[in-house]
Amino acid sequence: METASIVKNAPLIKSQCVLRWNKVEADSALDPHEFKTTFAKFHVEGITDLDSEWMIPRRMVERVPHNRPFYHLFYSFKEIGVDVALAHNEVRISSDNSYQTWVDFRDEIDLVVNVLSAVLGKGDHHIDLIRLQYVDAFRRDILRGKSPADFVEDDLGITITLPHRLSITTGQFTTLSTFIDYLAEIDESTDFKLSIGEAKIDPDENVAICDTTVIRKQRCSFDSISGILNLMHDVSHDFFIRLIQPISNRFE
Repeated sequence: METASIVKNAPLIKSQCVLRWNKVEADSALDPHEFKTTFAKFHVEGITDLDSEWMIPRRMVERVPHNRPFYHLFYSFKEIGVDVALAHNEVRISSDNSYQTWVDFRDEIDLVVNVLSAVLGKGDHHIDLIRLQYVDAFRRDILRGKSPADFVEDDLGITITLPHRLSITTGQFTTLSTFIDYLAEIDESTDFKLSIGEAKIDPDENVAICDTTVIRKQRCSFDSISGILNLMHDVSHDFFIRLIQPISNRFE
């Protein structure tokens, strides 16, 4: 289901879902040609600009680490830019800032799951890890003239400076790329990771970056992935709603 609270003008710049399986014998390594051919059969209507690219020379593919991407498809669907990167035992589905709704992005993930099921063989394989990541960038219109560090402290209400007794200088810090790194266990199979910091995404613009990632490390069937992803999305989305609550009016 889709979470009821919708953030208008959301500052999202990247969404990514990673699906990984631990079985890496010859019969479980992805064949890019077969994957692309099967993908085209599953996804015909509405897709535009389908293209593909080898990320390393083909002769080196067998030597790369199992979860390092070596080939990717990229295309547009419902005005969403999507990139599907393939590794021997991993697929990464990414969407840029043209992302519209969770349902649209999940549909693209579901498509990839169906392709994986057809290519690998549903009965013989399971997904061992799912990672759902969102990256948001708070730009000038949200910062309202403040530095990313001041915005995080003053507007979001998150303390990022050291207490006075731990300070080693009398002045303020001048460079700090990561303000918060936080890892929490939701349950025995699921972790939540938060990273908030500062980044330069344009030559003349520093922004506050918020990276929220939910990681599930338990074997699951292909048929259960969509429901699991809904639960993982709700964790990230509900956290983000609480995070921006003090400045929610800036997204209207």
